[in-house]
Amino acid sequence: MLMLGNPEVFALEFSLDNPARGYGRACFWCAGQPLGALDGGVYFDGYVGSFLQALLRLPALPSALRTMSLSQADAALLHMFSASEQDAEDPAAETLYTRAQRHLLSCGDLLDDWKVVGWRDDSGRICLAWQPPRSRSRQRAVLPQGAVAGVATALREVLARAVG
Repeated sequence: MLMLGNPEVFALEFSLDNPARGYGRACFWCAGQPLGALDGGVYFDGYVGSFLQALLRLPALPSALRTMSLSQADAALLHMFSASEQDAEDPAAETLYTRAQRHLLSCGDLLDDWKVVGWRDDSGRICLAWQPPRSRSRQRAVLPQGAVAGVATALREVLARAVG
């Protein structure tokens, strides 16, 4: 296994099982907590690279949520998703879902069973909240943008060396 970044801040642990296809196993680490599992396969150039770019492009929270704590904002986003799912005919619920969807993150099979949301705080840091499969508790982390950008750059370099 290889590690890009610092798992106590933000890192990508991975093995490049098929370098020619850019395919392997991966797990992100956020503030010492795992996000994903190494047991499935994922394409690095597609899913993992896109996930990292999505983290770097996350929008700020809607203005009504910006003064909330990390856990309150996470709960509010999840409520926006569930409210829109419960009342698909209500235009207000559709608007809530559209706003909340910008904060929903995915990474192919790596995070299929995970509920992951993210946003950028007023300082430009990346706030993440996720729920592992078969767990009732949510995990949260605040990540420096530079740590995520560093992992994204390092991954591009690793993939370029592996293919080239």
